[in-house]
Amino acid sequence: MISRPVLATILFISSIGAHGQSKELRTLATHEEPTKGQVALLTVDPAKLDEEAAKANIEVVRDGDDVLLFDADLYNVRQMSVCLHGFDVLTGLLRDGRRTFVLGDLPESDRKAVREILLAQGVADSAGPAVFDDKSPISLGVRWKVDATLDGRTVSFGGGQPSGERDAGKLQKYGKDEVDKFIRDDLPKRRVKWHQIDSLSIRHSDGWTLVSTRRTAAVSKLMNLMEQRIGQQAKEYAEKQKAMKAAFGSKGAPTEGQPGLGLPESLKADMTRNWKALGFASQDAASRFLDSATVRSPEPTVMIMVQWMGDNVGHGSIVQATVTRGSGR
Repeated sequence: MISRPVLATILFISSIGAHGQSKELRTLATHEEPTKGQVALLTVDPAKLDEEAAKANIEVVRDGDDVLLFDADLYNVRQMSVCLHGFDVLTGLLRDGRRTFVLGDLPESDRKAVREILLAQGVADSAGPAVFDDKSPISLGVRWKVDATLDGRTVSFGGGQPSGERDAGKLQKYGKDEVDKFIRDDLPKRRVKWHQIDSLSIRHSDGWTLVSTRRTAAVSKLMNLMEQRIGQQAKEYAEKQKAMKAAFGSKGAPTEGQPGLGLPESLKADMTRNWKALGFASQDAASRFLDSATVRSPEPTVMIMVQWMGDNVGHGSIVQATVTRGSGR
């Protein structure tokens, strides 16, 4: 999450508007080069401004003589709002004990919100049509990051994932060619765009009739407004991630401060399979270490998996149930 807007590149372009010596100053902000329709908002008749702005996906905020015009998706605030709702949906499912579900079981707004998390995390780049199929099984699980300490040696590792739907008959079937075609032709049209947020294009009306400090003051108002919105979302994001992890419960969680038995067998099995990557001489050596090591700092991350059946082979795409504001998708 980003708590404060990043203003890496600002392009100031002034234009003489139709309002001549008017005190009103319009400031237009977009992440990409604005469209002709968006630029026209700098000079459109005030009586038509709100109507035309809505058509151009521009939000209008009036502050005294300043009129702030900005992309309704600026800093991906709207997309993040949908995902925040999605985390509430996942939390509710976990509290109800529903670790495997299908999107078709959810109300439309909840379905859209969970799907947006999957899209923001790039699941559709591999799962393709399965993300948009309301019958696709979706499962929730937890991956644990753990430090294990014994005789002055500390090993950090992670393990655990959603168990998934075990009945292959419930998986929706898509051949490789069908998935590839969907990703190539359909996904770009169906995916909600997430902006790259490292730059802004800023334009003003009546640029030649006002001192520069008036224009920079308007930009400051816009940045303060966005900082408030992003800051509130950052707070909500942290709270919802915490609630989602708590809703998953402590079953299967490593017990901090306990040697050996602090690790559930499923997690221990994940770790011993990776004995070489963890720097052990053998799988047995890793197992002996974990039997006696003390568990420290267990940190859970909720994971989400979409499953489908390929060409006679089951597939599952697993990602963290998180989102990043500047994903640029």
